[in-house]
Amino acid sequence: MNGSETEPARAPVVFSAVDSLPSEQLAVLAEACREAGVELSSWQKRQPLPPAEAWPSLLVAGLPSGSRRVSDDLSQALNQAFPRVPLLLLCQEGLVRPTMTSHGGRVVLLGAPFSRSLVASRIRMLANPGRAFATRYWVGKSALGPSAPEPLIHEPQGGGLTAILPLSGQGPSPELAEQLNERLSGFDGAQGQCSAVSQLLGERYAAVHLARTADRWLVYAPSTRHALSLCSMQRLPRMYSLSLLSAKTPLQEVPAASGDLLVMSSAPPGVLAGEPPTELGDGGPGFLSFLEGAKFEPNRPLSSVVVELL
Repeated sequence: MNGSETEPARAPVVFSAVDSLPSEQLAVLAEACREAGVELSSWQKRQPLPPAEAWPSLLVAGLPSGSRRVSDDLSQALNQAFPRVPLLLLCQEGLVRPTMTSHGGRVVLLGAPFSRSLVASRIRMLANPGRAFATRYWVGKSALGPSAPEPLIHEPQGGGLTAILPLSGQGPSPELAEQLNERLSGFDGAQGQCSAVSQLLGERYAAVHLARTADRWLVYAPSTRHALSLCSMQRLPRMYSLSLLSAKTPLQEVPAASGDLLVMSSAPPGVLAGEPPTELGDGGPGFLSFLEGAKFEPNRPLSSVVVELL
């Protein structure tokens, strides 16, 4: 290898706790890992523990029907062998919600029944260092095309989330994100606050703010020319266009609920209209992959932001 070459980045490694996973779940997991582009390796509770540099990006285990806690062996491994590794639990029974979190977001439970694509989506969420995952939400962004401006994700220390989507020109600055977050964090619907946000963002940007309490979305859409939708398998309709309301007011307050997908894209609004694609059921990572995929071929550079509320 000469000095101008670099080694390709290694795919994230996922350990499967084979002692806790039935054969049918192992088969689904293997297919999901191939779809997610990660390396799958088997791990057994009596197996010697790897050194820190060989830790996996994610540990996947099963939770039998009727069980409410992981086994002592698995708990010990998480506390001692892999103290910073997240855990994905494939449950053999249904849950109150399809995806649930525990232990400050470190443990993610996936209720039955689940598909290969849904498991792959959760693996992308937890094992991919290029996406942001917090206790209450997952957020991802993409910019397709050499001239597509990069969206900006701002996660203040006190909690909450502000994402800015550039609709033309250059991407937003961190200073702009801080100013916007300050205005939206104290938003109470006053007309003066709406005007201040409009003056700050104009028609160059769309934005979304998730409150620290994760109970409301604040959405800024300056025009109806771009796709902005609130999607959820648990809402009716499953895809609700927020961009259509921008003609009345560019800044909208919408109640937030578990399972929500807030999708912003510089694509035309018709892209996210009509019947929801099957990828909607795969959650945020799956839907972002749909926007990035071959079946979605924009005629112009495309920037997108997807936020999933867990």
